[in-house]
Amino acid sequence: PYYSGTGVYQTEIDVPEEYLSGKLILKANCGEDVLSVTVNNHNEQVIPWHPYEMDLTKMMQPGKNKITLKVTNTLINMLEAVEKKSGLQKEPTGRTV
Repeated sequence: PYYSGTGVYQTEIDVPEEYLSGKLILKANCGEDVLSVTVNNHNEQVIPWHPYEMDLTKMMQPGKNKITLKVTNTLINMLEAVEKKSGLQKEPTGRTV
């Protein structure tokens, strides 16, 4: 309940080639934590606050893509024995534009 640190979430998705002609947007809900995103070993991108949305199009390729999300909370849980929710609050979603 007093965890402070980073939670790591990984998945692989298949992206049809036609999806890459538009924009692929990732949306995540991680409360007040910091989100960092890595796709296919590209440089990690950090999203420090709301909205936790990111255009993944340039990092994606047709076929399999590995996505890693890291969610880091503050030290308040550990230092002040606070039970503040951490990590992903619900499953991330994606959309095309």
